[in-house]
Amino acid sequence: MSNLKLYEIPVELDRLLAGMVNEDGEIDESVVAEIEALGLVESDRLESLALYLKNEEATAAAIRAEEIELAKRRKAHEGRADWAKAYLTNYMTGNGRASFESPRVRLSFRRSEAVVDDDPDAIPVEYWRVKTETVLDKTALKTALKAGIEVPGARLEVRQNLQVK
Repeated sequence: MSNLKLYEIPVELDRLLAGMVNEDGEIDESVVAEIEALGLVESDRLESLALYLKNEEATAAAIRAEEIELAKRRKAHEGRADWAKAYLTNYMTGNGRASFESPRVRLSFRRSEAVVDDDPDAIPVEYWRVKTETVLDKTALKTALKAGIEVPGARLEVRQNLQVK
C-alpha cells in the first residue's frame, strides 16, 4: 500500500473503512492494520474516520426516514385494501352472493370462528391468562446511585460520548 499515489489514499481509505465492520457489527482487525499502514498523520486519520462516521450516521438516518415513509405508504395501501374487502363483503352478502368468478379473480367466503368478549368482567377466571413482565427501572436506579445509595449488582458508570458536528 505504500506505493499508493497521494490522490489514491482517500479512495483506498474509503474502501477500507467500508469493509472495516462486517455485517455482524464486528471490527476486522486486519483492516484496522491496513488503515494504520497507510501512514496517514493522526489528524488526517481522525478527520477521515469522523467523516466516515458522519456519512454512516446520515445514511442510517436516511434509511430510517425512508422506513417511516414506506410504513406510511404501506398503511395507506392496507387501509384501502381493508376498505375494498369490507365493501366487497357487504355487497356480496347484501345481494345474496356466496361467490363470484371471472378469468382474473375468484371471490368466495370460508367459514371461520372468532371469540367475542362482550363483557370481559363476566368471564370466569379460568379463561384468563396472567402476563407478568419485570423490567428494571433504570431511572430510579440511577437516582439512587447518584444519591450515594449502594445497590448490589449495579454501578454508575461515567462515559464519554463522541459528538460529531
